Amino acid sequence: MVRPLRSKLPLWVGLFAGVITLCNPIFAEQKTKLVHIPFEKAETELLSRFQQDLPRLERIADKVALYQVAATGNLPSDYSMSLRQHLEEILLTSRGLQLIDCANCQVSRLIKDSEGNLKYETFSEEPGRPAKVASEIGVEYLVYADLNYTPSDIQLRVRMIRPASGEVAWTNEYSTANIISDRQRIVGREYGIEQTQADGSVSHIVIGEIAFSFVFSPGVAWLPTIDQGYYGSSRAMYPSLDILIGEKYDNGHKRFGFLFGAITKAAEDDAYTKHLPWAIRIAPQFRYTFNPYNTSAARVSLITEVGGLISSQLATAYLLMGPEFQMVKRFSVALLPMFILPTSVKGQGVLVEDPDGTFRTEAPAGSQGRFGGFGVLLKGSMNW
Repeated sequence: MVRPLRSKLPLWVGLFAGVITLCNPIFAEQKTKLVHIPFEKAETELLSRFQQDLPRLERIADKVALYQVAATGNLPSDYSMSLRQHLEEILLTSRGLQLIDCANCQVSRLIKDSEGNLKYETFSEEPGRPAKVASEIGVEYLVYADLNYTPSDIQLRVRMIRPASGEVAWTNEYSTANIISDRQRIVGREYGIEQTQADGSVSHIVIGEIAFSFVFSPGVAWLPTIDQGYYGSSRAMYPSLDILIGEKYDNGHKRFGFLFGAITKAAEDDAYTKHLPWAIRIAPQFRYTFNPYNTSAARVSLITEVGGLISSQLATAYLLMGPEFQMVKRFSVALLPMFILPTSVKGQGVLVEDPDGTFRTEAPAGSQGRFGGFGVLLKGSMNW
């Protein structure tokens, strides 16, 4: 165990030095203002910068193929596929540059290394392969792109190479640090980022680590009815509405927030069935997304929720866990099995008429049944 060094100066000397430091204007200038920028926003800004440079590529070539796309940093394993798709969409917007489909670009194979371990290797690592592929598809230039992510900066480098000679015909690097220093687009009024704030603090940028999240989810719940002894318990459909406020972090992989939900009575009670009256749900919720940047397929998440179900007649706990599928940017669908801890249901009272014609509320004695068991929640969500 490493012990901290003990100062030989008197305590009052340390306190005096601390007061002088806090009162020093130079120290005030070192305060930082933490500013979070969503990863998708920073990525969009870099790609828009590349799109602005398309005329430069058009002056050099008339046909290109996107050969290799790579990504490094704390990013999902399938992120390079998403980046490739974005770059292809940008190249297709060019009027003077034709994007040629390249089925053999960035193809992987399984090989054994010198130690006998299996690993994936891209054919693009072979020195002569780019020229061969370019000749086969009839292009003179190939485009390479690589993105490096850190929480303080995203760097995107794009190169256009003539594989026959190895000449780099055009290259450029795009960095969120440069955009921030230019005070353009991603910076300024939208995020309130200043190089030096009015109070002397300096903005510290964090990209993609934490992002505010708001979710609005209407749906239906298939829940037990109230057990009334001989008739047993059945299940009924209950309309539901959820609102979740939380934060996404770990570059979209994880989200934690607090959910406030409500369910309403499914139908009128009868002699055989008594339904759960209105109830509210309050719970912390955690969601893990396995492929947050795979825009070509459904993004799959696992939702876990442990909370309370409260109404005028009961209070109990529940556990909910299940998958969520997101096909488009904001809309998702979730099918969530849940278990409600069985509990006693109090009577609400009934309206009775006295012999003199007046009405009064008569409270039934004791419990009116039990509620709980397994159910399912189906809901669609709009995610912001």
